[in-house]
Amino acid sequence: MSCINDKKDKNIIEEQAATIRLLTDLTRAGSWVINYAPDGAVSSVQWGDGFRRLMGYHDRNDFPNTIESFVRGIYPEDRDRVFRDTDVGAFDEKLMSTTGHEFRFCRKDGSVRWYRSMGILSRDPGGRPMQYRGVTVDITQAKEHDALYAALQNEAASLDTIHEMLGSGKWTMDFDEAGAMVRVSWSDEFRRMLGYHGTDDFPDVLESWSDL
Repeated sequence: MSCINDKKDKNIIEEQAATIRLLTDLTRAGSWVINYAPDGAVSSVQWGDGFRRLMGYHDRNDFPNTIESFVRGIYPEDRDRVFRDTDVGAFDEKLMSTTGHEFRFCRKDGSVRWYRSMGILSRDPGGRPMQYRGVTVDITQAKEHDALYAALQNEAASLDTIHEMLGSGKWTMDFDEAGAMVRVSWSDEFRRMLGYHGTDDFPDVLESWSDL
């Protein structure tokens, strides 16, 4: 009977592990635990397998349960800002429990990706830090979108300056699949060029221009 129970327990554990792996891979997140000694120094570290995969590693052989495994991969320009030391004071406790720390990490394959780490610090009855339990997520895609948006904003600002210098103005017209116009947008530069000021005296409709 005990052999049957042991086999069932093993199957349950394997199913739970597979589910956790799927969730961490889908959400691009990984968990970790850092334990501290009474003096605030790191006493032990546990990197979840999902965390290892997230950072581009495989298991304890290439990413051991040591704080150095993590620190050595932090992008040099971010290391002092994010992880100034290896004791409990390395993280900003308030920041870690709210928005988290953002940093770049050099993965095993040499690629560099953006991450955000958040965690909760637990303390003993005397108020001494005991353990950080946290999660790290890959935010590279969001960072790339932000950079693209900033570049587009700068380009739009440059175009506005060019239009103002040349005394010209831009406008856009959108059409549906049948070729019918469904939307028109007049820029402020275009309105000013024609002697108007805003949408009140020159609305975003074709008639504003065709009825001139």
